[in-house]
Amino acid sequence: MYSGWGGEDDDFYQRIQHHFGLIERYPSDVARCMMIKHEHEGSSNVERQKLLTNVLQRLSVDGLSSLNQTYVRKSIEFYPLYTKIRVELNGT
Repeated sequence: MYSGWGGEDDDFYQRIQHHFGLIERYPSDVARCMMIKHEHEGSSNVERQKLLTNVLQRLSVDGLSSLNQTYVRKSIEFYPLYTKIRVELNGT
């Protein structure tokens, strides 16, 4: 539903928080995450704020729920600081 630049990361954050609850951020001496500096290409998504207001109402009709025929879950590995989910795209 997102085109242009902006909003998809905030949408993803809301979905993760809804399904899994608290998102923990460990102290920097335990784990660090740095964004790679980048320029956004193209125009900003003018509809992003509107889309972000109803993320939770769209959970059952878009996102991964609409991709069930596109991928197959192969494995899930749990680590202390993250979970690795491996999928395979159908037809590959």
